[in-house]
Amino acid sequence: RGLQSVDKENHLLIVDLLCSLTQGLTAKWIMNKAQSTAVMAVQYAAKYCGQNSPKYVYALHQLVQFSNEFIQDLSSVELAQYAFDRARTVYGCESLPVAHAHRALSKSLITLASLTYSRRPAHENKKKQDPSETNYL
Repeated sequence: RGLQSVDKENHLLIVDLLCSLTQGLTAKWIMNKAQSTAVMAVQYAAKYCGQNSPKYVYALHQLVQFSNEFIQDLSSVELAQYAFDRARTVYGCESLPVAHAHRALSKSLITLASLTYSRRPAHENKKKQDPSETNYL
């Protein structure tokens, strides 16, 4: 309803509403719509605010958060890296949005690594222990 009643020229508010809608859909576990709405927010922000806009970085951050929680693959890392680079370009080095983007990138890297290593066959994770290294109680 909010999108229908907002001034169509108020692009910053529309990006905010799309990001809020993404969060609401995610909270209700309507994942397909949440993902498409997050992508729409990024596309809208790029088109009407520009890729050097703080709103574009904000929309990217929303998409990265969704991706980190629900997609969790290499594309999440690539998206997080892009968002981090964009945040540094827009804000400079020392700012809260850059710190948030860095945290999101770290989370996506950790998640990908944990998923990658947890999927190894058991025989790859086992190494032969030297009897002298055996732990005794």
